[in-house]
Amino acid sequence: MDLTIYFDGQYWSGLVEYRDAQEHLRVYRHVFGRKPSNQDIYTFIYETLPNILEKDWHSEIKSEKDERKRISPKRMQRIVQKQKNKPVLSTKAQQAMTEQREAMKLERKQRHKRRKLEEKQVIFEKKQQKRHEKKKGH
Repeated sequence: MDLTIYFDGQYWSGLVEYRDAQEHLRVYRHVFGRKPSNQDIYTFIYETLPNILEKDWHSEIKSEKDERKRISPKRMQRIVQKQKNKPVLSTKAQQAMTEQREAMKLERKQRHKRRKLEEKQVIFEKKQQKRHEKKKGH
C-alpha cells in the first residue's frame, strides 16, 4: 500500500494505492485542503483509511505486472533527497526573480563564449600575419 501526498495546484491531496491478493490495483484520492501536518496524516491513516479499505475505492485495475519500472532503493533515496533539498518557491515575485537570474546567467554565458571566440580569432589572425611576414623574407 502506498500513500502519496502531493499538491495539485489548488489543494493538498493524498493518493492511496493498494494491490490486493488477486493483483487488483485499487486507487483512492483523499483531499486534505490545506497542507497537512503530521498529525493530520496520522489521523487519516489510523481513522479514515480503515473505513476506506472496506468499501470506498474509486477504481479497480486488473494488472498482470507492475507497469512502473522498479527503481533501486539507493536511486530512490537520491531522488527523494534531491527533491527535499530543492528550494520551495512560494510567491510569484520569487519565481520572477529566479527566471530573471536564469536569463542573466544565460546571457553572461553567451557573452563569455563570444569574447573567447573573438580572442581566439585575434590570436589566429596574429599567427597568420606572422606567417605571411616570414614568407616575405625580411
